Amino acid sequence: MSLRKKIYLDTSVPSAIFDLGKAERLKVTKNWFQYDAVDYELYTGDLSFNEIDRLLTEDKKRKILDFIGSLEMKKLKTTDEAI
Repeated sequence: MSLRKKIYLDTSVPSAIFDLGKAERLKVTKNWFQYDAVDYELYTGDLSFNEIDRLLTEDKKRKILDFIGSLEMKKLKTTDEAI
């Protein structure tokens, strides 16, 4: 059993890695993933994947999905109970 805290990451967190227009946001997010993310059980959900899928920029969409896929992140499904 893991004693790490659980954290849910919505679409804005991994997309910040590729936000070249906001240098400070990109730096803080990269540092968090590099040094702090290991302290947490990471979660995202199908709603985030749906949002990513609606991105108009195919390159950004692929980069975000590849990045998420490189992490030990669990995917939560939306259920009637969760809504």
